[in-house]
Amino acid sequence: MIIKILLYLLAFIVAIAIIGFIAYSLRGRLKLTDPDSGVLQARLEQNQINPKALENLISAGKKTHSDAIVVYRNGELIGAWYSRGKARKIEAMSVTKSIVNLAIGLAITQGYIKSLDTPMYTFFPEWQDGQKSKITLRHILSHTSGLYTKGPAYDIYKTDDFVKYALKADLVNEPGTNFFYNNRAVNLLAAVIEKTTTKRMDIYLSEELFKPMGINDFSWTLDKAGNPHSMSGLQIIAEDLAKLGQLVLNKGSFKDKRLIDASWFDLSLSPGAKFTLDHGLLWWIRRDTVHIIDDARIGELQEIGLSEETLNKLKTIKGEYHNGKDFLGAMKKAFGSSPGKIRTELASFGIMSPDRKEFGKINYYAADGYLGQYIYIDFDKQLVGVRMIGEHLLYNPMLDGFEDFADLMADLVD
Repeated sequence: MIIKILLYLLAFIVAIAIIGFIAYSLRGRLKLTDPDSGVLQARLEQNQINPKALENLISAGKKTHSDAIVVYRNGELIGAWYSRGKARKIEAMSVTKSIVNLAIGLAITQGYIKSLDTPMYTFFPEWQDGQKSKITLRHILSHTSGLYTKGPAYDIYKTDDFVKYALKADLVNEPGTNFFYNNRAVNLLAAVIEKTTTKRMDIYLSEELFKPMGINDFSWTLDKAGNPHSMSGLQIIAEDLAKLGQLVLNKGSFKDKRLIDASWFDLSLSPGAKFTLDHGLLWWIRRDTVHIIDDARIGELQEIGLSEETLNKLKTIKGEYHNGKDFLGAMKKAFGSSPGKIRTELASFGIMSPDRKEFGKINYYAADGYLGQYIYIDFDKQLVGVRMIGEHLLYNPMLDGFEDFADLMADLVD
């Protein structure tokens, strides 16, 4: 009897695995929502898009099991491709942070928030005394608050109230002196919006920004206390996410209507601190970057107390890497496809990455999220791209992150 039950259980597991594999495979079958080849060809010609480069982009999207790819040029939708040919909401992951940036910019434009340099104790009086009184809204948006976070957000998801959890964080660095990507601190921004506008952040965005842009089908995850997540949590259709990217490219205008003051984007897309040239205010600034791991850098990491095991692995990949893809490949070679252990170790010392960086010219601006959610914005080429992928048990971190997305987007326009 027991053997029979085990056989039934095994058959059930195999059936689920087969169904999952089929569903996973279908995700890569990107289909254009407007299949009229003549329309697409006209758009490509009018907007000087390289057809072969677009073919390469969509082909790579299929191979990486993308669920959605959207391309805009010169303010015009070139095309939207969806797995199984159907648009659906997908979790934007950390791309959500960049949309929260728009909420803050909107609140400043409408006069609800007076300044980026407003002390956070204005919104949270419990921070009025002590060192936390030095933390400003700018520090939260630029990831320079100095508040403690573990790096990955596992501890945050275990809490009932993300805002209270952030308020209780210890201060480990002088505010404004160190960049560290901080999910925990960013969650305070939903409360800032609600305290200043008297509306929950997702409702405020829906009424004041999304609806004027024709964005009606979205949802936002709340914590158990009813706070919208700020670090992630927005589920949205890729075409609507691309509209928000186009809003940034237009510096706050949509169809000739001013929604957010243009000056907000000048601030948001400039370095948030003098020591972080690759990050603005919840937007990434993608520059020519040389990633360096040399004896001097390893010596610095040794001095602060990084483990011998980690230092020895870093020694195996010493060198200069002239793009992020090559550096990430070296890191994966040394630490595996999901180097969570080293990230946690680095986080304990307030360090984001083991390399030293040398920066060059700006290439584009971006919002990035877990699994490979992307907004790509290129002002020079007047180009916006979005790539989204849903969660799946068969997700392959070595492939499905689609790390070439930005390079392939750049190839669309000569």
